[in-house]
Amino acid sequence: MADGEIYRGRAGVDGTRSPWRPTLFPPLFPARNVPLLNIRERLTVSLADRYRVEGEIGAGGMATLYLSHDLRHDREVAIKVLHPDLGAALGGERFLSEIRTTARLQHPHILPLLDSGEADTLLYYVMPLRTGETLRGRIERERQLAIATAV
Repeated sequence: MADGEIYRGRAGVDGTRSPWRPTLFPPLFPARNVPLLNIRERLTVSLADRYRVEGEIGAGGMATLYLSHDLRHDREVAIKVLHPDLGAALGGERFLSEIRTTARLQHPHILPLLDSGEADTLLYYVMPLRTGETLRGRIERERQLAIATAV
C-alpha cells in the first residue's frame, strides 16, 4: 500500500489484510464507499416511536417522499426527506429554508407543516397526506384548465 493510501479493509487474524466485508452494524465513521442501511430503513428505525414508514410515494431532484402513519394521532402523513448526498454537498441549508418557509404559510390550498427534524442525519419534514390526481396528471388529461380552476 502506498503512502497516503487509505486502507478500506480489515486486518485478518494472522495480521494480513483481507477485503472489506459488510457487517450488520456499520462503523461509527464509515468511509464513503462502505454501504449503509438505505434511507427508508434509517428513517424507519429513527422515527419508529412516532411514525411507521410504509413506502415511497415519489422522488425528485432534492428529496424523497414517504407514505407514513402518525402513531400518536392515528393518521396517514407524508414525510419528505432530503437526499443525504445533497445534504452533505450543500449542507441542507436550502431544505431548512424550505421547512421555515412552509411552516409560515397558511392557505387552504397549501399543505401545512406538521413536524420536522433530523433522524439519523437525515433532514425531514412531515405534512398531511393528500391523495388523488396530480396537477400534472390532470393537465395531461384535460390539456387545458379553465381559468377559474387554475386560479
